[in-house]
Amino acid sequence: MTVDRNKDIFYSYRVGLTLNKITGLLTTGPQTLVRTTFSVGTPASGEEVSALKVSPYTTASSTVCVGSSVGKLYKVTNAD
Repeated sequence: MTVDRNKDIFYSYRVGLTLNKITGLLTTGPQTLVRTTFSVGTPASGEEVSALKVSPYTTASSTVCVGSSVGKLYKVTNAD
């Protein structure tokens, strides 16, 4: 799991190459969290997410780097 502190978005692994994205972390008033899911690719047999990292170098949008259990690296731009 990882957090984009610029956009206040929480990312976590769900299954295969699918991620959860939770927004609304720093809303004022009653907190309204919104969960959506997205896939970073079609997994090979047994392939799962093994690492997540939000790039600290992009602040206008979220760039998430995803490592997989079979050694692949995926870059998701505009993940917000």
